[in-house]
Amino acid sequence: MAEYKIIGGNPLIGEVKIEGAKNAVLKMIAAAVLSDEEIILENVPKVSDVQSMLQIFKDLGGEYKEEDSRLILNGAKIHSYKLNEEITKKLRASIVFAGPLLARFGRVQMFHPGGCSIGPRPIDYHLKAFTQFGAKIKNYDKYYEISIRKPKGTTIYFDDVTVTGTENALLFSVLAQGESSIRLAALEPEVQDLIALLKKMGANIKFHSFGRYEVRGVKKLHSAKHKILPDRIVGATFAIIGAATNGHIRIKNFLPEHNDLFLFKLKEIGVPYQIYQDVLEIFPHKSLKPTKIVTRVFPGFPTDLQAPFSLLLLQAEGKSRIFETIFDSRLKYLLELKKMGANIEIIDNHNAYIYGPSKLKGCEIKSLDLRAGATLVGAALMAEGNSTIYNTELIERGYENFSQKLVLLGANIKELS
Repeated sequence: MAEYKIIGGNPLIGEVKIEGAKNAVLKMIAAAVLSDEEIILENVPKVSDVQSMLQIFKDLGGEYKEEDSRLILNGAKIHSYKLNEEITKKLRASIVFAGPLLARFGRVQMFHPGGCSIGPRPIDYHLKAFTQFGAKIKNYDKYYEISIRKPKGTTIYFDDVTVTGTENALLFSVLAQGESSIRLAALEPEVQDLIALLKKMGANIKFHSFGRYEVRGVKKLHSAKHKILPDRIVGATFAIIGAATNGHIRIKNFLPEHNDLFLFKLKEIGVPYQIYQDVLEIFPHKSLKPTKIVTRVFPGFPTDLQAPFSLLLLQAEGKSRIFETIFDSRLKYLLELKKMGANIEIIDNHNAYIYGPSKLKGCEIKSLDLRAGATLVGAALMAEGNSTIYNTELIERGYENFSQKLVLLGANIKELS
């Protein structure tokens, strides 16, 4: 178990460069199962979730090499359709191996995927999609076994927008015979980046309006090289912590077109900023206004930024509201903020009011999940005095060298294992 010792009160000043998107590269590692040729990925983040996905890839028989931020994958020797139980039970993204393995072997054995404790994330959408393709599913005590005789294209309907469900359907359909249509599909930039890689590998995918992808299956996918897009959540997190400490920072590799609503909310509450191509510059503010945050699928406000944005609501002069529409247990971090002196009213699992400005004081707090952990680090940097944050290994799942980057911006953080 890791922990951070933090002394708050310093504004962040300087420049930080954002790494590739975790939520894109994880699915691209799974995509490498579809080919027996090399897949080269660039701008790969050094985060623990990537290492977990690579271990699954290796256990299946795949081979890989890491060269700084470059990753070379080769699935030629993949021989197994059974996913590693220990890792898949801890990593939600592991579920996207199901589509490629089913396409390659006609079978997959998988355990219920795990991940951060932010509420139930059932796999019903995935199973329903595979059954629409014609797959048979057996549910054993500890695992699922999915099988299909001849992968054929069809029309897939989702009951609601699902990112990993869309990705699994795409990863299966690219090798399925005939045409597939994926309806009510996710539009996230990371999904688009996965599609960009698949098309470089030879997949035939077209986007239509109203969240629909049309896929014509091909017989074989070949080698490809792809540079992963910058991580929009990491970029926005640094912007928020910079503003929350009333600092002056520049964030490189920030794509404004992937952050429209986030930037609108920054402007709405009074955070001054400027954008220069792919650089976001945050300036010190005089005062902040309250607002309402409602999480939605892209292009709505990201659920992954709901917790970090609360740091700015704590400084706003008045009553702000958070409405979390996607996960049932994502507001638990607010209890940790209350320990620090935040004036917060939690209505239920989805709604909370934040009354600002709140003066935070350092104390001992615990990281509950990846995004909550980054939020509590920001809160400790805002607070007076010393803070200790436990379970910070969760933060390293999705933020590359998080504490080190903050230290270079002037934060007083000591990392302990």
